[in-house]
Amino acid sequence: MRRADELAIAVGHIRDGEQRVLRQEVLVSKLAAAGYPRTQATELLATFQITLDLMKQHLDLIEREIEAEKIPKLLARVARCGPHEIGFDGKLDTAARRFDRRR
Repeated sequence: MRRADELAIAVGHIRDGEQRVLRQEVLVSKLAAAGYPRTQATELLATFQITLDLMKQHLDLIEREIEAEKIPKLLARVARCGPHEIGFDGKLDTAARRFDRRR
């Protein structure tokens, strides 16, 4: 599976998890307002929150892996054209190329 697909799936899971947490919070509030026991609903809410935290950690891992994959590509570009030609954003610096032509 491509990293972009993994990222999209993880973001979707987080969105769904956040909606579950919100719905469960509303349910717990309604149970409390009506005077019903809410122990199981509160425990389920805690489980949803833990699961959501794990999903967010997984998303962070995917994002770090995507960033880590960019480093070898950037290093290869630097090796091919020299560090003075690479701008801060990793793109070839056109000003540096123009300067080199003037020499």
